[in-house]
Amino acid sequence: MDIALFNRVILRWNTSYFRTQRYVFLTTLIAGGILVINILALWVYPDTPDPFLPLHYTAYFGVDYLGFFEELYYIPLLGFMILLLNTLLARMFIRRNLVLSGALSTTSLLVQVIVTMFLFTTLLRF
Repeated sequence: MDIALFNRVILRWNTSYFRTQRYVFLTTLIAGGILVINILALWVYPDTPDPFLPLHYTAYFGVDYLGFFEELYYIPLLGFMILLLNTLLARMFIRRNLVLSGALSTTSLLVQVIVTMFLFTTLLRF
């Protein structure tokens, strides 16, 4: 087999714009869906009669930070800002650096998963 033909086929397969753009699109879409679920969970969840709820807990010292229920909306807002920034940067770098744009979209997905874990563990505590 010709080396130039092999390199051309392998390089075209590895750096296909369609496959990378589809991956970036799907991970961003899933992260956006998780963000919508987080906001709906906070919106649907009833307000608690207790004005304060624990927002930070450590295993050694217990509750470190008490806050109002409305402060829980800051967490999805931070997740949205990270998702927006990573999506814009991934869109800028999609033609130049395919690995970086995929890493940015994967990072925004992981941030949304961490935000979801935080919100649901906080909401299930009381």
